[in-house]
Amino acid sequence: MAGNLRPVTLFAADKFEGYLQEARRNGKTKKKKKLSGIELMALGYDVLSKFGARKFHEFCSANGLNRLDIDAITQKYDREKGRST
Repeated sequence: MAGNLRPVTLFAADKFEGYLQEARRNGKTKKKKKLSGIELMALGYDVLSKFGARKFHEFCSANGLNRLDIDAITQKYDREKGRST
């Protein structure tokens, strides 16, 4: 295979279009699936219960959860942990 790694082979003008098309095909990344509100809230609950309030608030800020969503998650967390709100 080392013989195929010559500059003439790699950078030949007739190969450029193929390399460009392959780079374009390989460069396309899959779009991340946008989570629904319920999925975000469930994930937020998991973050709160596993990592604590600080990480939970970072998660909420990064994912744009509104005050009502945050309150609903913390109330559910408090109920399930036997705390009063």
